[in-house]
Amino acid sequence: MERVEPVPAGIIEDAVVVGCAAFREDANTNPPARRPAEILERLPDRAPVNGGIAGGPRPPLPNRLEWFCFPDGDVAPVLRRRRPPDSVHWFTLHDERTRPLRGCVLTSWRRCASNADGSKALWVPTALCVLSRVGVGPALELWLRQAAVVLREDATCDVSLRRRLVQLADEAPKPARGILSIDVTGPLGRVISVREHRCGTRGNVGGEGACPPPRGGGGSIRLAVLLLGVDGLNAALAAVLLERPLVLHSCECDSLTRVAEALVSLIAPLEVAGAYVPVLPKPLLDLLDAPQAYVLGAKSAWLPRDENRKMALAKGVVCVDLDSQRIDTAYPALPPAMRAEVEAATRRVRALAHEALGEIVDEDAASRDMALVAAEARLQATVARHIVALLDPPRRPGEPKGSALDPRTRGVAAVARCAPEARPFARQLVDTQHVQQLFELRPNALVKARDALFEDADELECCDVVLRCHGPRADAYTYRVPPPLTGGDATDDESTDEETADDGFAWRPRRLFGSSMTPPPTRVYRYGVLADLLGATVGDLRCALEPPIEPPVLVDTPRAPAVPPPPGAAGTRDAAPTKPLREFTPPKAPRENGKGGKGRKTR
Repeated sequence: MERVEPVPAGIIEDAVVVGCAAFREDANTNPPARRPAEILERLPDRAPVNGGIAGGPRPPLPNRLEWFCFPDGDVAPVLRRRRPPDSVHWFTLHDERTRPLRGCVLTSWRRCASNADGSKALWVPTALCVLSRVGVGPALELWLRQAAVVLREDATCDVSLRRRLVQLADEAPKPARGILSIDVTGPLGRVISVREHRCGTRGNVGGEGACPPPRGGGGSIRLAVLLLGVDGLNAALAAVLLERPLVLHSCECDSLTRVAEALVSLIAPLEVAGAYVPVLPKPLLDLLDAPQAYVLGAKSAWLPRDENRKMALAKGVVCVDLDSQRIDTAYPALPPAMRAEVEAATRRVRALAHEALGEIVDEDAASRDMALVAAEARLQATVARHIVALLDPPRRPGEPKGSALDPRTRGVAAVARCAPEARPFARQLVDTQHVQQLFELRPNALVKARDALFEDADELECCDVVLRCHGPRADAYTYRVPPPLTGGDATDDESTDEETADDGFAWRPRRLFGSSMTPPPTRVYRYGVLADLLGATVGDLRCALEPPIEPPVLVDTPRAPAVPPPPGAAGTRDAAPTKPLREFTPPKAPRENGKGGKGRKTR
């Protein structure tokens, strides 16, 4: 029975194309009119047959998904001589009951028409968005980079993006950290390795290591260090720890989520308890005035300013400019000892990141990259070690364990036992919501973090630091998803390119997923087949890829109604006649000497 159960599939949850509807405007209008963003296409509403079970309807899309694909709230065509560059940005949506839903958006430009003198052309953006709950951020970005080459072509494309996306959504098995990695084929035919990375965001902190890296959600600690600077990182880190409103702003949205994910991963084992919207759409800017803790990201041009061009935000909001590494408002400070060690670790990461930007490829490139990864791990370990020291300082002889106390008493005891110069910061820290949730829901998390961390971080080798901090990275098995089945990579319907239609529209969005709503055939992977290919046992794959099975609930089932016998069955009138059974006669008792008559009975 184990060999007929399907392997869980779905690297991505969904894929949509967002843009504007067809319009009749010519290229001589300057500036071009802005148009509302809308969802143009989506993967088939029903998943294909997978594992022998008919696919059910896909879950509904998040509300106002098009605003997160185009944070301006609408689509803005531009009039330029050359094609604008493609861009990729991330956004994160949270739900209290499920894992975070992350979206990776590729914005590509297509030529509409030229002006009267032919010097400039009207370019219209279109966004391809993939949604995923698995920490596979780097792989999805590489996949979309290949799709950018496909979308850049003006002629009819020979690659069916829909078939490739259906592979990611309904055919490829989900990767499992340390167990299974997947090799998928990109739109250009290049193989991409998909590995799960633990993400340091709400509901997903932990794993094999003490400090999970932010790569799964598209974050980058090295980029955060370069864009924030030493002072900016200290200010942003203190604001997140003390649950002060934090606003990250930049001219573009490409780096907002990467920096926000890095900041959230640096506060492990704590989790963000307030609003967390790394890319805040322009129509939702009223959230800046919300009287609560939040981590928001927005474009610099959207933020309110006074007559002196200074930020006009509410009191207590910490605002950091990623473009100029400038802190626009007042900000809290870390404890002296923690600030000194964090600054030293930050400078180390910053120096190695500048060396990596040189793109010098030689025999020492791999060692430099490993040193940079180890420096990021040391920075995470430094912050986590000081958080543990503030919330659970060493106990004196005879004092009870912190996990045995109620959250309020535990916070008072932590403030009383910490260093005198750190008490003002610790007093504010224990009153935050994420610390109280840590004390109530995960009372032993600090003890586990202390056991996983280390004091002599500088004396360990780079590989040991990464292993202790991030956990093992090697996967036991790797499986390659084959390319689409028969039919090649051609589109399903050759008439899907509607741009050639002479209907009077200056621009019409091209269908990327094809006009056919029937999904292409997909392979069904079963545990037995996958176990044979990977050289593993069925039990190991089941434990790695499936959650534990809940015990069955006993329910009284109604008795089935009586079914009349078919005609001709035994006992019916038209049954065939049968011979009567012969009556059974018991044998006679034996007699002595074989003669009849009365005789002596034998024993």
